[in-house]
Amino acid sequence: METLYDVLGVDPDAGPGEIRTAYRERVKRHHPDVDGGDAAAFRRLTTARDVLLDGESRARYDALGHRRYARHHLGEEWPVEEPPRAAGKSRSQRSRPQPRRRRSRRVVRDRGRHRRRASGPADAAVALGTYRSVLVRAGVVLLALFALAVVLSALSL
Repeated sequence: METLYDVLGVDPDAGPGEIRTAYRERVKRHHPDVDGGDAAAFRRLTTARDVLLDGESRARYDALGHRRYARHHLGEEWPVEEPPRAAGKSRSQRSRPQPRRRRSRRVVRDRGRHRRRASGPADAAVALGTYRSVLVRAGVVLLALFALAVVLSALSL
């Protein structure tokens, strides 16, 4: 299975400079405007560059692994090889093609939003940090209210 790192020809510990250089070198060969350019390869290169240069996306990609990340975030352009699941199904169930359901525009649009939604260990840390900051702010507000109550009670005496 080809990973995003393989697409660009870089190591998993490659820095942003190496990723940009590898992207520039490979995009010259696959750009659709160049003779014999491959549009699908160009899109794959661009997607790999975008994910690996964005710190959050790269952390999520590394945490989930290529197969899970591709299935949930990259769409149909990155086919994911599924392990065979023939066990437990009869021959007629395996060979019968499943009918494709037609999706409404709303479902497709909402699916795109869901794909951008965060998930995984990196996002749990972000959520925890947000929760902590909310608690700190609430504590500051309560402390200010308490101080105000003390001042008002002192003035009324």
